[in-house]
Amino acid sequence: MVLKMGAEVGFENIGGGITVEISDDYGFGEDALLLARFSSPKPDEMVCDLGTGCGIIPLVWCRSENPPTIHAVELQPKAAEMARRSAKRSGMKDRIKVYTADLRELQGVLKKESYNLVTMNPPYFAASTGGRSTNKAALLARHEGEGCTLTEVVQAAKGLLYNGGRFCLCHKPERLCEVFDILRSAGLEPKELRFVHQNPNAKPWLFLCQARKGGSPGLSVLPPFIAYDYNRKPTMEREELYGKYKE
Repeated sequence: MVLKMGAEVGFENIGGGITVEISDDYGFGEDALLLARFSSPKPDEMVCDLGTGCGIIPLVWCRSENPPTIHAVELQPKAAEMARRSAKRSGMKDRIKVYTADLRELQGVLKKESYNLVTMNPPYFAASTGGRSTNKAALLARHEGEGCTLTEVVQAAKGLLYNGGRFCLCHKPERLCEVFDILRSAGLEPKELRFVHQNPNAKPWLFLCQARKGGSPGLSVLPPFIAYDYNRKPTMEREELYGKYKE
């Protein structure tokens, strides 16, 4: 449920006592919910979400009974403040620490090689491609070159992870080969891959990938996530993805 406060700011209750502050500039989509579920950190892990935006991925993780310790990095101060307020409002300020920082300049901000899991929902469009928005926040979130590039994202994740740690991201299928090349060049071996489809006949619109720092070659392709069945009804898995909204 979304409760709007004026034209720009609102609050979305995602269940489990967690409320996310959103705005016209800083919201979230189904890809973030899918990535949060796909990455599923363990309670005793140290985890970091890069480019956290309004903090949706850390806040989804906090719907569990015993969430992990979470650090989140966000370049844009307004979004970082929203994430902090949401953590405090949801009683998770001791679990989630939000840093206003550039992921390309984390030295002195976060400790190197100290995380079990790093995630990011990165910009999907390569520089000078895709429909460009006049909104600066949207440009930074969607287009490489306006902020970070995919290579910079992967290098940041590599620097934060323990050897054997996991990096999870989502991206567009048309860039799959490029993503794998960048991951492997950084020493992050793709280990799990899952495609997301709107219905059984549709091409995938998204993929989810887990790569392991220092991992050995060997990729598991998981069953696809399908949102709607042949009768255009939500699948059980999609209902479960949004199930916490119904509490």
